[in-house]
Amino acid sequence: MKRVLVAIAVSSAAALVAFATLSLGHKPSPTPQLLGGRRASQATGAGDLRAGAARVELSVPSHGPVAGYPMWRRDDGTGEPIFVRALVLEQGELHAVILSLPLLLIPGDLEEAIVHRASLSETDCLLAAATHTHSGPGGTWKNLLLEVGGNGLFKQARVDAVAKAAADAIALARQRLGPAHFATGLETWTAGPAVPRSGEIDSAFAAARLLDSDNRTVASILVYAMHATVVPRSEHKLSGDWPEASARQIEEVSDRAPALVLQGAEGSATFSRAQLPEDPIKAAEQLGGRIAAEGLRVISGGQLFPSSAPLSCATRIAVLPEPQAGRAVWKPLRRAAGNLLRLYADRSVVETTLELPGLALIGVPAEPVGGFAIAERRAHAGRAMLVGLADGYAGYVETPAHWQNAEGESARTWYGPDLAAALGLTIP
Repeated sequence: MKRVLVAIAVSSAAALVAFATLSLGHKPSPTPQLLGGRRASQATGAGDLRAGAARVELSVPSHGPVAGYPMWRRDDGTGEPIFVRALVLEQGELHAVILSLPLLLIPGDLEEAIVHRASLSETDCLLAAATHTHSGPGGTWKNLLLEVGGNGLFKQARVDAVAKAAADAIALARQRLGPAHFATGLETWTAGPAVPRSGEIDSAFAAARLLDSDNRTVASILVYAMHATVVPRSEHKLSGDWPEASARQIEEVSDRAPALVLQGAEGSATFSRAQLPEDPIKAAEQLGGRIAAEGLRVISGGQLFPSSAPLSCATRIAVLPEPQAGRAVWKPLRRAAGNLLRLYADRSVVETTLELPGLALIGVPAEPVGGFAIAERRAHAGRAMLVGLADGYAGYVETPAHWQNAEGESARTWYGPDLAAALGLTIP
């Protein structure tokens, strides 16, 4: 018996050494034809635009996991109401849906559940983005690394609740479809609350408003890059953080029409707690109010477009490079960390680019740093915004130069210096 135990111990030790020193390898994957219920496609609208929007409260079983930090948090059942917001756009053969979800991130499996529950076709345009609140419902990804790393232990009931709320919001928005036209604006907001956590941040602020034939608000869209971490890890209440506060305050003065808050390239952007109330809920409300006020200002000065102004959408499936730990990870642990990523990291992701009149929303299924948004805007005549945490999750996207030098957010990357190129991003 003693010899058996010794043999098991030696074998286990050898396996651990091998895992820490030898690469598991990575077999290149072909581009899937279908991923998450979606297929690569392109569409351009023609004729007059019709739009409808809705918000639906996201109710999840209480005392479940709260996502956002690498720790075990469970909500205490006393959190604020949080909402899924949906905008449906139809123009000729173009059918598009924008979703703002009060979640940390959107796993591919969760998006697939939404696609099926909402009866979306494989080629419908869908831009589903998380607000990246670090106090939203967790347990939405059956992936042990991410469960322990911050999204909470997987609970199928959480996936079902999110998919149901999203599908209900889409269905209600479809019922409200009617003639509409856009007003869009994009400005640089250097006086905004976002500050660098590392490297360069994107200080741009984009806003759009859909108006019906009587110039009443159908929906508002805001895009701003800043981590939603006002509510700290010590809190055990569900909260939409500043994005929910911003959306609610805009809705109060905009015909009660849904306001969809989307994250920008927030990978390197945080905020200063100076002059914020100590109470985290009040702090989120105050910070959200600043962003809402700026959104209303940008919208009021936005350019009006006729309902016939064409929309377009492109959906692609990107194959990701080999997972590997960044050089910022302590070298003796780098191989083991890389092997762990190879066991759990996705091989492909969906990317959606939705071009509205005067504003291109470029979905990124990851957390890009600000430099990519600035470079992308230069490449798109100044009218593009990256929308982070959209249609999947592939970790952080840091510039190849920073990755090679172990700078910026490179320690948080999963796929090495080639991720940006795989995602088709313009390199700063």
